[in-house]
Amino acid sequence: MSNALAVPTVTAALAVVVQAAVDALGLDPRPVVTPGPLDDAGHPARVGVHLYRVTQNPALSITALPTRAAGDPQQRGQVALDLHYLLTFRGRSELRSQQLLATTAAALHAEPVLSATRLVEAEAAHPEIAGHDVAAAKEPVRVTPAVLSVAELNGLWALYPPRSFTVTLAVSVGPVLIDSDPPNA
Repeated sequence: MSNALAVPTVTAALAVVVQAAVDALGLDPRPVVTPGPLDDAGHPARVGVHLYRVTQNPALSITALPTRAAGDPQQRGQVALDLHYLLTFRGRSELRSQQLLATTAAALHAEPVLSATRLVEAEAAHPEIAGHDVAAAKEPVRVTPAVLSVAELNGLWALYPPRSFTVTLAVSVGPVLIDSDPPNA
């Protein structure tokens, strides 16, 4: 059970996990981890967290339907989503960008579930998501590596100006369960 703040909360929590790992490197200038578009190169050292696709979770979509008994609402429906992210890495050099990628991949491998602690940290860092209830969801939100073909990656990057491509890591995060409106009586 989660409200409409679930998606931005997951994005913010993903950024918190990555920021903690990047901060542990002690780099100067300190790389910032922010949600945003793929082509944002405003900061010289940056990890971008870009939500580029949302799909329904096939395993949970059928179990999250609203139910009724004798015409009375029994259970609210839920939409079960998987969120697909591209993480982009811009360092002061190509080698620094690759170091940021490796650090991020290792951090996400070591912490494959967005914990309640990370969700609280995300809310502290992003007050606009206050009031989320992702931690109360029945299913934990998992982070898994995703594989994009060269054609998929080229198609995504073709939408942006030439020479804006940078080192990229794809991950899928889910399931994110969002309550639908209560069924009509």
